[in-house]
Order: sequence, then structure tokens, then C-alpha cells
Amino acid sequence: MASPALLGPITQGYVRRVEAYIQKHRLPGVQFQKGERKDRIARQLRRQHPVRDGVVFVGTAQEKACAFKGAKSSSGPGGWVRFHDTRQPVFVKHDYFYLQDAQFGEAFIKVCTYAPLAIKVYLNGHEWAKGQLGQEGMAFEALDNGFWRCANPTRLQTLCDPLGPEHIQAFLDRWLGRLPFPLEGADRQAGYSPQLSIGQMEYSLTHLKQILRPIHPRLLEGERTRQNCRFSPQSLQRLIEPSVTPDGQKAPGLKFGQPRVMALFLALGLFLTLPAGFRHRQLRQHVAALLGRELEDYTPGQMTYDLRRLRLKGLICRRPGTSRYERTPYGRNTRLFLARLYQRVFRPGLAAAVEPPCKVEVPHPLRDKLREVNEQIDLRLQETHRLN
Repeated sequence: MASPALLGPITQGYVRRVEAYIQKHRLPGVQFQKGERKDRIARQLRRQHPVRDGVVFVGTAQEKACAFKGAKSSSGPGGWVRFHDTRQPVFVKHDYFYLQDAQFGEAFIKVCTYAPLAIKVYLNGHEWAKGQLGQEGMAFEALDNGFWRCANPTRLQTLCDPLGPEHIQAFLDRWLGRLPFPLEGADRQAGYSPQLSIGQMEYSLTHLKQILRPIHPRLLEGERTRQNCRFSPQSLQRLIEPSVTPDGQKAPGLKFGQPRVMALFLALGLFLTLPAGFRHRQLRQHVAALLGRELEDYTPGQMTYDLRRLRLKGLICRRPGTSRYERTPYGRNTRLFLARLYQRVFRPGLAAAVEPPCKVEVPHPLRDKLREVNEQIDLRLQETHRLN
């Protein structure tokens, strides 16, 4: 555990380097007040201090963060002091570096001055796209956060498609070499470097429509199946008994109530398998978890056998040219009906019908009704015997 004696000097050294950086580059410094709109202040200062590629100004604010707090817990042998670290909400100083980047345009980096010294990067892909259009010499009309029109929308999309995590990493690496950060160059060379993750991502409406268009009908079909689930006796017989497909392949039966079969039906109902289908490995993990087994106890060979059963019974099909499977319309109806029957009727019905092993009986509405039915049957049988 790192003690405040080690973390404190890191923060203090960083604060001194930021102050020296502001003085060296003669940057405006802003102390943000509670409730102030930082974006409005930033727009104003960007107009007053235009920069082509560099820092526009540095702002500071006291904000809530999840930080380490060290506390003295006990004195060890020889007078050593031990600390325990906890992550808890604290109000600490944050530095905002408002930038004008040569590639991403307007951006800012937010640095927490307390351990674990979190860094947040804020970028706008539209600004990056505007820069790409400028390099192409293509005419366009921009909105605050997008495009109203451009001379060649198809070319614009082609330019935007390659934008990915490596561009964001390059942005951070570029500014790590230019700005003061809590961890200096020697720390980063020793392996203590920031690791990027995406905390929030925004898509354009047109892009979302392209992504959701093939998924939306399938979601609607799934919902329609849930609301209108029908299953005939012939379908049940076709499912549970061994059969032969039209091309002569033997299809083993899927016995209702068998734990492995029911785990297959439940796994096929997971939402994760609906939009993009599923692979052998993905379904195997879900089935093993539903069976309460370790993954190695439900072997790849067993999963292959089960996939073949599901496919030959018409519950799933393989997507052409891929290793992914998806449920058929018949599979959706079948899985939903049998899973509901098992979970909502079969299991609770058995639990209600069987007397509890304890001496004190626990009231159960379904058990009481079943007892009433049994009593009425006994009465009818007794009357029949008397008449005979």
C-alpha cells in the first residue's frame, strides 16, 4: 500500500509544474466557480486567445472524485507506521487543459490531482472530420456539433470510417509529451503510464440508424413471439422424439425437463444471442453456467452434439459464410413456450405438490388448491364405492 508520504510529493510536484507551465507560456488561468458553465467560459477565451495548435488556457475546479485516502491504522514493530487505503468520494482539485489540437480541433484534458491521478480526455469526432475535409479541400457547412451539408457525403463517410482508438491514443501520447502530468517521463518509462478506456461515446443519428436497421425487425419479431406464443401437440412430439430429416439425417430428441435440454432452451433465450447470433464457445459458456458446472465439465464435444440436435430439429440455423448460429422463427416460439412452461408451471407445480420435509408446513396457495382437488377426487371415489 502506498502511504501519503509517497503520494503527497507526487501531487505537490505536479502542482508546481503546472504553475511553472502557466507562467512560462503566459497562459490565462481560470478558477471555475460552482455552477459556472465551463463551455461558455471556454468559448469566450478561445475567441480572445486564438491558438492554432496549443493550450488556450488552464482552469481549476474543486470537484468530486473517487480517490485514495490513507489513514494511520497501527504502529508496527520497530516504530513502523502502517496505512490502509480506501477509495471513497472526496472533493479535490482538478486541472482543465483547454486545447486547440492540430487534428482534433477543440478538446480538453481533465487531471485529478489526487491518487489514483485519473485523466479524462474529451474529444469531438466532428472537429476531426472537419479537419479531414479541410485537408481534402471539400466544401461543407458545419453545425455546432455536426454537418449540415457537404459537397460529397460519401467521401465524408469514407474519411470518417478509419477513426478509432488508435487516433485517441495518439492524441494522448502527443499531449503527454507537451503538458505537465502527475507522472513524469521517467515514471512512464518505468511502466507507469495511463491506460485508455472509453467512458462515453456519442454516435450521429444517421450512423445509429444504419446500425439499428437490421437489428430492429428482429427485436420486434422477438417481442411479437413473446406476446403471441403458440405451440401445438404435434410440434411437441416432433421435438421430444427422435426423428429423421427429409435428407435422411437422424435427429436425436430433446427431452422436456432434462436439465441439459432445459439449460439449452434458457440459454437460447438470452438477449445477447438475439441481435448478432452466437458462436459455439459463447453458447457453451451460458449452458455450463445454467447447469451450475465448470466450463471444462461441459465439453466442446457435448456442445457440438447439442448444436447439431438444435439444428436438425429446426430450432437454429447457421448464418451463411460464418461460424455463427441464430434462432429460427420456429425455434423462438418453441424455446419460449417450453422455457415458460418449465419455469412457471412445471417446477413450481412440483414444488407445490410435494409435501415439505419439515414438520411445520409452509402455506402455499397452489399446494392448497391441489389438496382441495385431491380431496374432491377422494370424495367422488368414496361415493362411487358406496353406490356399488
